[in-house]
Amino acid sequence: MLKRYHHIIGGIFRIVDALVIGLAWLCAYALRFYLPVIEVTKGFPPFEKYAALCPLVVALWMVIFSYMRVYQSKRMLRRTDEAFEILRAHGIAMLLFITITSLVSEYRYSRAVMLYFGALGAVSLIVLRLFLRNGLREVRRRGFNLRHVLVLGEGGALETLIQRIDKFPELGFRILGVLTHENSKVENIQGKPVIGHFGQ
Repeated sequence: MLKRYHHIIGGIFRIVDALVIGLAWLCAYALRFYLPVIEVTKGFPPFEKYAALCPLVVALWMVIFSYMRVYQSKRMLRRTDEAFEILRAHGIAMLLFITITSLVSEYRYSRAVMLYFGALGAVSLIVLRLFLRNGLREVRRRGFNLRHVLVLGEGGALETLIQRIDKFPELGFRILGVLTHENSKVENIQGKPVIGHFGQ
């Protein structure tokens, strides 16, 4: 069930990222040639040249992001760390994209479009990913999309673990019970029922 759930969430993130990257590429063209900060002096290239490259852009980003495991479960990962992972994967994809277009294609794409695309893509990917993650965490905070777990241990380390899990409900973990040392006579720890014991 959990594996299936991760596939669904990963699939949603892939679709969102694919749309973001495709739109970022097309918007970069529009920003450069229809809302230019720097005057266009070499003429307006046909939009079709850039639109035709959109499938390659999307496919390349999906391959790189999948290879770098951007779509793995990130429940325990801090937002800043996830943003860094996305930026790193985006940067690698950009380098490969620039290399491919410069070595393989006879047509020379605008450097300004590349620059706009890199910036737009990075910001959009991070903002939308954090928005989706925050939405999932809020759903978990309200008691949905939970993982029910058993915690194992003893002493202060066990109590600290329980406190931390209870302190961050947005992670989606709910403790069903505790497994502790066989000599323990307590019936609950930090309000969690002791449902079993383990030996040394």
